[in-house]
Amino acid sequence: MKRVIALLSAALMLLSLTACGSDKSKDKSDAFTASNLTEAPASGTILRQYREAYYPFPGGYTVSGIARVENTVLMLGSGEDEQRLALAYYEAAPGGRVSLSEARMLALDALFSGNDVFIYDITAGNDGMFYILVGNLYADSTAYLPSGGNAPVDLTILSCSPDGALQERKDIPAYTPRISSRLSLTVEDKSNLVLSSNGSAAKVNWSDGTYEEIDLDGRELTSASLCSDGIVLSVLKKVVDSTSPYYLVDKSSPGISELKLSNPYDPTVDYEKYTEINGGSWASCQGLAGEYISVQSKELLLVDFANDSVTELLQWNYEFIPDYDIGEVCRLSNDSYLLIPAGILTVIGNEAVPYEQTDTVSVALIGIDEAVIADANSKYLGYTYVATSFDEENSSQFITELSAGKTYDLVLFSDCIDTSSDYYEDLLPYIDASDSLGRESFLPNLLESMTINGELHQLWDQASVNTFASRKAYVGERTDLTLNDCLEIISSSTEPCSLFDPRMTKADLLRWAANIGAESFVDKNNAVCTFDSQKFADLLMAVNLFGNDSGGAESAGYSEYGVMLYPYPLVNTNYKDLRDYIGDDLVFLGFPDGVCGFNYYEFPNSGFLTNCVSMAIPKSSQNKEGAWAFINQRLSMENQMKIAGTGMSLPVIMSALEKAAAGSKSGEDWQTFCDLVSRTKYAAVYDDAAIRDIIMSSAEGYLNGDRALDDVVKSIQSKAAIYVSEQYG
Repeated sequence: MKRVIALLSAALMLLSLTACGSDKSKDKSDAFTASNLTEAPASGTILRQYREAYYPFPGGYTVSGIARVENTVLMLGSGEDEQRLALAYYEAAPGGRVSLSEARMLALDALFSGNDVFIYDITAGNDGMFYILVGNLYADSTAYLPSGGNAPVDLTILSCSPDGALQERKDIPAYTPRISSRLSLTVEDKSNLVLSSNGSAAKVNWSDGTYEEIDLDGRELTSASLCSDGIVLSVLKKVVDSTSPYYLVDKSSPGISELKLSNPYDPTVDYEKYTEINGGSWASCQGLAGEYISVQSKELLLVDFANDSVTELLQWNYEFIPDYDIGEVCRLSNDSYLLIPAGILTVIGNEAVPYEQTDTVSVALIGIDEAVIADANSKYLGYTYVATSFDEENSSQFITELSAGKTYDLVLFSDCIDTSSDYYEDLLPYIDASDSLGRESFLPNLLESMTINGELHQLWDQASVNTFASRKAYVGERTDLTLNDCLEIISSSTEPCSLFDPRMTKADLLRWAANIGAESFVDKNNAVCTFDSQKFADLLMAVNLFGNDSGGAESAGYSEYGVMLYPYPLVNTNYKDLRDYIGDDLVFLGFPDGVCGFNYYEFPNSGFLTNCVSMAIPKSSQNKEGAWAFINQRLSMENQMKIAGTGMSLPVIMSALEKAAAGSKSGEDWQTFCDLVSRTKYAAVYDDAAIRDIIMSSAEGYLNGDRALDDVVKSIQSKAAIYVSEQYG
């Protein structure tokens, strides 16, 4: 059932599926919640609320619609310029869990064809059928009406059986909503269908494809959903308005009748709830048989108009679910719900589980949201995680405490501290002893690039690969480039060609050079560096030669496809946007260094949908087992698939990435990705920040024309040699 105030979701997103609910046969009167562990008895039953995110579509896709018929869920996925439909099946298992199958993609060409066809909405009727609203896009090739509205769109309503097979279709030509917004469809059965947008609604006649507008008297729609008596329209109203925000569509005409509801909340006691129930439902919700559920900012309310009652069903308080946009909602069982906050398929539910008093794990959070601790505690890993937070800018406070003997069991940070010292555990033995992980489980060369003197002091839960893209038209079959190669290609090109995008400044390229220098010209195991080499001098010469002083696309010789090396942060295996820009003969070469092209792993440092976490265990930890339990969970297939599903960073576990990419990868794209990561030998860790600073600060004089190259190279070598000897010697 449908949400009318629709936003095209901005998040990017994919995964397999399990969920949660409650077994109503269990007595939970004496259960307590996981959020109040400090008051828990030594043992008993704990009522745990689950929040699980799943990604049924390939990376980069969001879920923009859901609908349920019996135990089958239909999902609409949106990504780039494409849409997909998929089915999943769920079962309510004993103990409160709900399990969902892997998604089965539907062949869209079996339902409709045409390049301009757009899926506006999906819904489910009380007749046990799925309904799909498709049509042409508006004149500006978007799913939204142009400013001012009144733009007609040709629509078709498809009726499908629960297995996704097309049964009937009905054309609705030249439908003209009056307000700029996405279109939605709500269906009781073929005798009662409503098309709606923010400011208009219309009753559809299935027999002849005509429609009649519903007079909303200037009210703005917030949602349209089913109840036991038919279709309910929720409208926006002021609290002081004496009318109800809920209206029932007349089955025999396009008229509406007010659904009266006494206010269950006292505004002097709980003004927020008073306001919410009077504000209507802010998203559509498909309840169980005959239910009408009003969606509020942080809760779901069961509204019984016949008995004039309101019952609280579910509350949440997760950073994962923004107050303003939980998307659509489907109730799956008595205690489990399917939502799509920010375009992510999410199950929330409750489960009664056995509880025993747990050991405490003290956690230092440095630039990391406390939500990661709440998430770990909600999963009940056998430990209780208690956090102390530090600002990333004040990470020195943590270092001071640690060096003074303060004990923390686990450190979670945004790659903002140096872990090369002896303060931290070697994590390789933990990986070797793991039943679920091995060194071969990780992205190629990632562990090796983060290992110093045979020890691994930190792990990331996700990464990106910084590289440069090119075209075979320029580089042929080369897999690496030297500076001389680049100059030769440019000089022999018959069309305008530049080595880098002319918009890249010398400062942009210097950051690359600093990362290359910190990795390629420093031998941490032997505590030596080689910045006084001709190869490093050539690197700085390339920065000076090809970087612009101030940037700008007006540089001589620039054309859109005339850039030989295009910087690209690889965060998923979907290259469609890059291919559209560069060409189908896409290759990844990295920064020219004459070996394999310099690519490097980087900590993402920002997680739009997931917190990016670097993890370390201090040697002084009093609960190393509990600390590793947290790390192991962040590296689990479940969590790694969530990361892959966002399409905004790479999981560090290769099997998760391969599984997540399976729905979209062509053999060529997947092989291209595998070849790239196999050639990625370095990781830009915070441990190298001092070396990078030395390179960048010293090289500025050369790039500005104030210092000779030889002088700068000698200065970098001298400063870096002292630091490397002190740090790694």
